[in-house]
Amino acid sequence: MSDQTVYAEALIKAVARAFYEDDAVCLIDVIIHDKFLRDDDMEKRLSLPAKQMRRTLQFLQEEHLVKFELVDDLIEGG
Repeated sequence: MSDQTVYAEALIKAVARAFYEDDAVCLIDVIIHDKFLRDDDMEKRLSLPAKQMRRTLQFLQEEHLVKFELVDDLIEGG
């Protein structure tokens, strides 16, 4: 990984810890560690109810910290 990516991730983690609630911080940490995750995988890792996790993801999307892409796993053989 390039130096800029490492620095950007450290900055995002620091800003998240300073300004956001615990749920958002945990979710950001998981996303930074594993860049591409399905929402059900995130539920298992965080032990959050699906509704609360989706609410937090929606909030992070509105803050422009998270983007998402819809992928049909059946088409790609997954």
